[in-house]
Amino acid sequence: MEAPLSNSIDSAELLPATPAKRTLASRVTGIFSWIMSLWLILMTGWYVNTAVDGLEHPLAGGDDLTWVWAWTWFAVAVVLSHVLVRRRLITLIWLGLLTSVAIAMIALSHQIGAALITVWLLLLSWTWGDWTLRRMGLGRSPLALERAVVLLPLGLALMGLVALALSLTQRLTSKWAWIIFLALTLVQGRSLLKVVLACRRLFVPRHRSAEDQPVAETGIIVVLLGFVFLRDLSWALAPERFFDALSSHLPVAKYYVEHTVGLISYGYIANLADLLFAVALSLHGQIVAKLLVLASSVVTTLGVYAFGRALFSARVGVWAAALFFSTPLVSWLSSTAYVDAVVTMFLLTSLFAFFRWREDRQMGWLWASGLLTGAAIAAKLNALLGLPVIGLILLWDLIRSRQPAPERLKGFLGYILGIGLVAAPGFALAYSLTGNPFHPLPLLDKVVQSLDKGFQSPAGPAISLISNSHLFGIGTSPIALVKLPFAFTFETQKFGEALPAGAVGLALVLLPLALATVVTGGALARRAAMLLAVCLVYGGCLAYIMQYGRYYIPVLPVVAILAVQPLVHFSKSKWLRRVNLMLLGVVFAAQVALSPLMYWNFPERFPVALVLGKETEESYLLRAVALYPVAQYVNKKTGQDQKVIGVDVESIRYYVNATMVDPREAEYIANLSTQTTLAARLVEKGFTYLLVNRSSSYSKAPLPVLSLPFLSQFTTLEYIANNVYIYRLHDVPVDRGSIANLLDNPSFEVLNESSWPAGWVVVGKPRIAQSNTQSHTGKVAVRADPVDLLYARVPVKSGEIYSLGHWTRADLPNQLARLQINWADENSKFLGVSVDVVAAGPAWAWHQFSVIAPAGSVFAYVHASVHENSEVWFDDLSFVQGQLNPQ
Repeated sequence: MEAPLSNSIDSAELLPATPAKRTLASRVTGIFSWIMSLWLILMTGWYVNTAVDGLEHPLAGGDDLTWVWAWTWFAVAVVLSHVLVRRRLITLIWLGLLTSVAIAMIALSHQIGAALITVWLLLLSWTWGDWTLRRMGLGRSPLALERAVVLLPLGLALMGLVALALSLTQRLTSKWAWIIFLALTLVQGRSLLKVVLACRRLFVPRHRSAEDQPVAETGIIVVLLGFVFLRDLSWALAPERFFDALSSHLPVAKYYVEHTVGLISYGYIANLADLLFAVALSLHGQIVAKLLVLASSVVTTLGVYAFGRALFSARVGVWAAALFFSTPLVSWLSSTAYVDAVVTMFLLTSLFAFFRWREDRQMGWLWASGLLTGAAIAAKLNALLGLPVIGLILLWDLIRSRQPAPERLKGFLGYILGIGLVAAPGFALAYSLTGNPFHPLPLLDKVVQSLDKGFQSPAGPAISLISNSHLFGIGTSPIALVKLPFAFTFETQKFGEALPAGAVGLALVLLPLALATVVTGGALARRAAMLLAVCLVYGGCLAYIMQYGRYYIPVLPVVAILAVQPLVHFSKSKWLRRVNLMLLGVVFAAQVALSPLMYWNFPERFPVALVLGKETEESYLLRAVALYPVAQYVNKKTGQDQKVIGVDVESIRYYVNATMVDPREAEYIANLSTQTTLAARLVEKGFTYLLVNRSSSYSKAPLPVLSLPFLSQFTTLEYIANNVYIYRLHDVPVDRGSIANLLDNPSFEVLNESSWPAGWVVVGKPRIAQSNTQSHTGKVAVRADPVDLLYARVPVKSGEIYSLGHWTRADLPNQLARLQINWADENSKFLGVSVDVVAAGPAWAWHQFSVIAPAGSVFAYVHASVHENSEVWFDDLSFVQGQLNPQ
């Protein structure tokens, strides 16, 4: 077995201490080496089959196979070049090419400023982290890998606290952020210069000892990971388009910049990751925030390598890092402004620092672990799942330690104090504002109640962020728990929205192999046992709380290390080791090939045109964010000091300049007024527009602000885009006068000589009822079916809003009617169709919708038609220019 590269761990510990243990280890090795290789073969075949099936049946068509071929040819070229050319030289050449491509992407996408600011913030964080570690008595080179992967996250945690302080004092604006961070840079100028100058050593050849030589495949893996990095970078350089980032994290960060930290119902209060995003927004914009997320994943990958190397061997570290960074879900999280990648970085480095303390007993590592643990918790509460085992180990070590009691107490209290220093401010602030330190997670605090129970808080109702947990997972029965690792790996679609099978990688089903290391005894067994306990406790808690793919990622680095270690350690023969490594290479390749499926709703899968400067950000957003035209319109009409009410339009919350709130929250802010005073109070509070996504069932919620009488009296429908209605709010009732119905015979009461409704074109033979018991009003109603219907032609003006409504009922259950308008130009050439499908029940019911006549429209063909194989009665249609009055 290979010796670890870390000098802090005694290499002699890697061998069993007694002949009996060596005999046991030899027997276990002989048995488990074959079993593990067979298991790896089986799981690899299953995973490759899963990947192939996913590529053949994606959620939506796109350039998946193009990327698979690009990845395949690149991998082949890298491997062959490393076989034919001296490894170190060809690795440097490949890395030079990849670096050049990355720089070109940054330049062509016009993000040089964002990249430079990101590098500046990382260097500043590096300096702060190094300064902190030195004050803790850990004074070594900041370029030592095992130190670097701890000090940079430590510096970012401190930067988050600085951001919180600035926001509380209203100094996180762009102007003040630049002044303060430049001043802090000048203060740390000498330290920054030392770090920059020290980086030259990375490019200077140095003598390596026999134990310090990198494993043969390191160069190949590093270059292949460079390909993955470039793909992730392409998304990091593109404006954000994913839901949680646009609905919560970036809007919260923007709120911190524009206001002091306060009550925000749609996001955590003083979330550490969101505070880092706020720094990025105050200095430049969202791309800096996304690049910081990508940097956090890179740091985590280096941390996986350093952790695996320190505890086991360099080969374990290399392959574990490859499995982690190539995981499809990790790639996706690395390129968007979600916080899971940041949480993963903090949790891994806190574990790493803790294990460093256990190996060399330098108290500074324990204190650093406490600070990083606090950062992980402050970034997201699911980090708590990785800490129970560490807490028990810490207590046990302190109890059995031979150190004097004051020294033991000093270490324990330092760890707890570190957690509190970073995590406590945010939770304390949330508690002071809401009475719930975990706002907005009322399920974690009995004090917080729902809006229906009258929770009195300035923020209105706290919204549970895990209320949809019942939609994911396979249950918690004993059989389900046994199946969970396999389902998570091969049926990943059950554990998240639009997750392709295999999205969390293969490492989880290889985790049981770590038991072979545990039973051998010795230092390796103890380390593996502690890490395995962390994984089992984390996974067990996750199984009972919420079986969700993203929430598994923070423990994936440890899972990857434990998955690789036994395959390396127990492969004593060269050929068996080569087989195992080749299979790991296949897994690595399959994970990278699966990554494009994570972007199933983007045909190109990666925004190549944007990062190559062939597409503008505006053009990209118009096709990448469905509701972006809504944001464009609202931004023309509102400013940052105004508010809008949004109904299921959270996906553009960040892109809307005005503050967007939920309708329940808006009514709460208006003190739950009666309908007659609600509008006046909303306008008084700064609300100007109401955005209603008619595609959402939430738009039909029984709320006063969404009722048709309120909309008719106190709003004006100004714009419609992608079925989102944009209403301007008025504080007094609007006098619309009489609205002309553009249909000549809307109630079908006038029949022609053929006994068909006059003014309507009849298709087929729709049934005509001439009885007031069958009609809604008058005597006539019409029943349409799939082949029998009516339509009327009406002149219209393009670009104007038109509304269509009708009364419907059905004799049969589960029938569907259509609100349908076909648009045509002056030559009656078809231009498009606007359709809304509504349910028809046994009683007459009113349905309506509004649309904008498309460009070039001269005629509208208004239909009385059904959906699929339904049979529906129609009566009293209304087609008007503008907004319909409620019926």
